[in-house]
Amino acid sequence: MNKILITGGSGFVGRALTQEILNKSQQVYNSSNINNSNVEIFWLKSSSKPIHNPKGISPQRLDTIIHKNNPKIITDLSNLSQPIDIVINLAGETIAQRWTKRSKKRILESRISTTANIVNWIKSTQPNLKLLISASASGYYSDRGEESIDESSIVEDDSCFTNVICRQWENEAFQAYPNTKVAIIRLGVVLGKNGGALQKLISTTRIGAGYIGSGQQWNNWIHIEDAVKSILFIIDKSISSDKLDKSIWNLNSPNNVRAYQMTKSLRTALKCKFPIQTNMPKWAANILLGEMSSLMTNSTNIYPRKLIDEGFIFKFANIDDAIAHLVK
Repeated sequence: MNKILITGGSGFVGRALTQEILNKSQQVYNSSNINNSNVEIFWLKSSSKPIHNPKGISPQRLDTIIHKNNPKIITDLSNLSQPIDIVINLAGETIAQRWTKRSKKRILESRISTTANIVNWIKSTQPNLKLLISASASGYYSDRGEESIDESSIVEDDSCFTNVICRQWENEAFQAYPNTKVAIIRLGVVLGKNGGALQKLISTTRIGAGYIGSGQQWNNWIHIEDAVKSILFIIDKSISSDKLDKSIWNLNSPNNVRAYQMTKSLRTALKCKFPIQTNMPKWAANILLGEMSSLMTNSTNIYPRKLIDEGFIFKFANIDDAIAHLVK
């Protein structure tokens, strides 16, 4: 039986990933090392925080996800002494908040401390672990303007908070190598129902808000279904290889869009007939949102080269198709 530990399992991506692992069949993923009748999932969560119940998911539906004894909820790694095959580390406090000195510290420590604890646990108790997948973000790339970038691009920008976070986060995860294989996933903006960035974008678009800044900045994005399936694809590729390695994967659509194109796609899908009331200048965003506004104004034209080269096929590679599917 494959045993999988997921940190951040009750979060937006974690819930979708857990459900997909439990629901998928060997017939759909014929090269998969995981199937729905031969897997056991564990969620690690803070004992001080309740399981996240997002708006739009009923208690009954949430119950089917977390209370069928699969996944099993644990609050401390010391309670999990049995051998685990795969660890998927998605934990971290949301970055979508005003970046004060205090919140920055929390955002950083929530990622570094959890990852460090996992790495130490792997080294001390998990000699046969097959793979550690650890999250990072497209924010690693900072503001790249019109430059086309992929996993080979190395960025060290101490003035960019997201780059600082991601560099430390990734470096901490890589400490598990060579005890096990390590795959870093740099997630783009994940679009999906019942959570993530899309709900906020829909709300602002419906009241006539447009893009922030010039609208020419590149936005990277990925549909939640492609995000989940790409993680499973990485598991399959890594487990089927005899090579002990460490890798970095960009998880975003191969077709980035400019901010104004994202707004246009949303307005089309929502059938907005009234004109855009306002586009927010960059200076105004800085006043309203502070340093966090860089999440909307930075330009990152990212290509998921490793996924493409390894043969992953996106179901939603086009922004119009992705948004139309999610708002219908």
